[in-house]
Amino acid sequence: MEEQQQGTQQPAIDYAALTNSLMSALSARQERAENGVVRSFAEQYGMSETEVKTILSEARKNKDNTPTAEQQKKIDAALAKANERLLSAEVTAVGSTMGLVDPAVALSLIDRNKIKIEDDGKVSGVKEALDALKTEKAYLFPAAVEKPKRTGMRQAQGEPAKGQHDDINSALRAVLGKGK
Repeated sequence: MEEQQQGTQQPAIDYAALTNSLMSALSARQERAENGVVRSFAEQYGMSETEVKTILSEARKNKDNTPTAEQQKKIDAALAKANERLLSAEVTAVGSTMGLVDPAVALSLIDRNKIKIEDDGKVSGVKEALDALKTEKAYLFPAAVEKPKRTGMRQAQGEPAKGQHDDINSALRAVLGKGK
């Protein structure tokens, strides 16, 4: 008997045809099962099969549009990164008008609970957060440096009026013993 089995060769399998047949059979079985579930729900809830099929179709569309958990993680990470950049830019911009020395340090120290970033990219609450930080960490906002007062004859008195300039030069020449 072994000799008979060894002598017979199995026919070559057409894997493409086998795959198509398998997929068709599964699809037909799934369709029959789906129709049975639709019929059952229609009877159970007192609806027509068309109404139940419409509900099923809408549910499938919504499921297709819902991101997977992995996709949602990536979306959340990208959103957090974009929000961090928006907040950094806003702290830098608002901080520069307030005399902030180091926006990166301020960004790490501010109270973020009061800052809101809207879906359209608007950032609010940064001014208030920086004001609070200014009271706590004043060294990040040095006082405005006053320009030193200029000394000397022209700086102290301002520019001489027309004609007065010549009078001052004449006076200096007379004191130094030089003529006009």
